[in-house]
Amino acid sequence: MSSVPPSIPLTSELYSIALAADANELQERLVAAAFNLGFDRVSALTVVEEDEGLRFLTIHNMDRGFLHVYHDCARGRRDPVMQHCKSSNLPTVWGRETYASAGLLEQWELQHGHDCSFGISTAMHLRGGLHFSLGLMRGRALESKATSRARLAAQLQLLAAVTQESAIRLHSEAVRSSINLSKIERECWPAVSRPKRNTRFNESSLMADETPPAYARRPATDCPSRAWRAVVY
Repeated sequence: MSSVPPSIPLTSELYSIALAADANELQERLVAAAFNLGFDRVSALTVVEEDEGLRFLTIHNMDRGFLHVYHDCARGRRDPVMQHCKSSNLPTVWGRETYASAGLLEQWELQHGHDCSFGISTAMHLRGGLHFSLGLMRGRALESKATSRARLAAQLQLLAAVTQESAIRLHSEAVRSSINLSKIERECWPAVSRPKRNTRFNESSLMADETPPAYARRPATDCPSRAWRAVVY
C-alpha cells in the first residue's frame, strides 16, 4: 500500500457500506474502504442505550494474537485514544508518542506488531443514547503534513457517518427479529425505526450533498451520557 492515503472518491465503498445486509458484510466492506485509505486494521463500535441496559455492535478485523489485548477492559479504561473518543466528537491522530505521553508505552508496545501502532480515530455522540466510534490503524506512522491529516480526518468522518447509519439499521433489525411483533407492527417498524434522510453523493469528491435527519440538525453534544462514559468497548 502507498504510504500516503490516496485522494480517491469513496463513493462505491460508501454505497456498499450503507447497503450492508448484516454485520459480516458490513465488516468486509468497511475493511475494504479502510484498505483503500491506506490502513490495515479497523475497529468500529456502536453503543445503544436502552431501558434494559447497553447494546453493542462491534466490527473489527484484529488478528487472533491481538484479541486478548483488544478485549481487555482494564487496558481500555486507561487507553488515551479511547478516553479521547469517550469525551469528544473530534478526530484524533495517534501513535507511539500518544501512549508515551500518557505513561503507557508498554501498552503501545503490545499493539506494535499487530498493525495497530499508528492510527486515526473519531467518535459520534448522538441524541437518543446512540454512540459510535471508528478507528483506522496500521503499522507505520501517518503522513505528517497538516493538509494530508486534515484530508484524512474529513475522509474518516464521512466514512464514520455512513458506517454509523448502517450499524444502527442493523441493530434495529436485530431487535425487531428478537421480539414478538404483530403483522401490522412489523409492517410499520421500518417507518419508525430508521431516520429519514435523502443523501446524494457527489461523484467527483468525498463531500455529501444531503438532507440530514432531524437529530443531526440539532447541536451535537460534547458531554456524552454517564452510561457511555462507563463503556470501554
